[in-house]
Amino acid sequence: MYLPWVLLAFRMILSGGGLSEIVGILVGHLYFFLAFKYPQDFGGASLLQTPQFLYNYFPGRAPGTGLFSRPPQERSGSWGRGNRLGGN
Repeated sequence: MYLPWVLLAFRMILSGGGLSEIVGILVGHLYFFLAFKYPQDFGGASLLQTPQFLYNYFPGRAPGTGLFSRPPQERSGSWGRGNRLGGN
């Protein structure tokens, strides 16, 4: 969350610039507002849509089909009793 601001601070300290970082931060905030906050919180129309060719190129937009949306696999086997921490 703070990475863009840290990069801006480093750029300002090292080279005295930082205009491109400020523009990037502003564009990122504008995108987040138009894509998420305005439609959800203010009831406005969704002004930004992802192009269809990106959905076709990167499959898995349906719920439950993405890489990180799979449930963990069942573990089988004997794991043992383990060691209790601080039990010397």
